[in-house]
Amino acid sequence: MYLKPLNLRLIASYYVSYTTIERFSSMLTQKTKMKGLLEILASASECAELPDRPGEEVLVERLVHHQRFSIEKPKYGDPHVKANALLQVHFSRHTVVGNLAADQREILLSSHRLLHAIVDVISSIGWLSLALNAMELSRMVTQGMWDCDSVLLQDPHFTKDLVRRCQENEGSPLRVSLILLRWVSMRCRISCSYQTLSCRTSSPMLIWPMRSVRVMI
Repeated sequence: MYLKPLNLRLIASYYVSYTTIERFSSMLTQKTKMKGLLEILASASECAELPDRPGEEVLVERLVHHQRFSIEKPKYGDPHVKANALLQVHFSRHTVVGNLAADQREILLSSHRLLHAIVDVISSIGWLSLALNAMELSRMVTQGMWDCDSVLLQDPHFTKDLVRRCQENEGSPLRVSLILLRWVSMRCRISCSYQTLSCRTSSPMLIWPMRSVRVMI
């Protein structure tokens, strides 16, 4: 008699534990939204390995109360709740320190592998829209930003304040260019200890009120 493994068991053999695959398969539905995908990701058995430290529930509670997606009836000592909160902190680009920062790094390292498994489970069922949402969640993990954030934040040197200023002057390309050039000028002055920076470029010298700086246009 010829035995052949089921598709879910094949996925589990490459990525995650069989209990995680079973959980993904039972929780995913065609109508699952981004909030649901995040909860399913945080429900993985691998997240249960996060340590539960004394007194950490208070910190997790603060994180949960300041995130975009709420968690229904959260148990702040639950490692899955902690994983959910730390992922949302990562998307919002907030900072955690100490043991929570170490836990966040561990979650982020395993998230891509878990999301690959989620995409494979969804693809085996044939839900295209949900598969695209799962891929979007994977991009959010990689770039540390929400799906509704400006694409400018994909640049590692862009800040939310700089993006806001660009969006406020969206109808004026020249004004946006000046904002970006002033930002480049400021970064160059800071990195060079407020000394004049001359970069190798064919562009002319731009004269700013505070200092001369050559920038790449």
